[in-house]
Amino acid sequence: MSKKNYFTFISLLFFNVLLLSACSSSQNSQAVPASPTDSNDSDSDQGNVSQEMADKTIVINANRCSGCGRCAQIDSEHFSFDRSVRKGVVIAQGNTGSSNLQMAIAMCRDRAISLD
Repeated sequence: MSKKNYFTFISLLFFNVLLLSACSSSQNSQAVPASPTDSNDSDSDQGNVSQEMADKTIVINANRCSGCGRCAQIDSEHFSFDRSVRKGVVIAQGNTGSSNLQMAIAMCRDRAISLD
């Protein structure tokens, strides 16, 4: 196996493991009602969480961004790479709960992406 193929294989393996761990942690972090009276409120709580995610704004801190382009590679729905300034840019604000967005935020080596 050539070095390039080996690096690609290891990179894909790493991303898959990270994605699986992110998916499993999000499934395990769901709230369990404390009592039967709380079960009626769980639907409204989930609606509130969805509303909170919809209200978030994707931000790239240009001072922190080194321009690696990883965000655009992972999530082309929300990010693009601007060659003129050599930085990642936000191109869409919708669907802030997507797994690709969460992965792009987690994989940003400069920690330049945030949801505000």
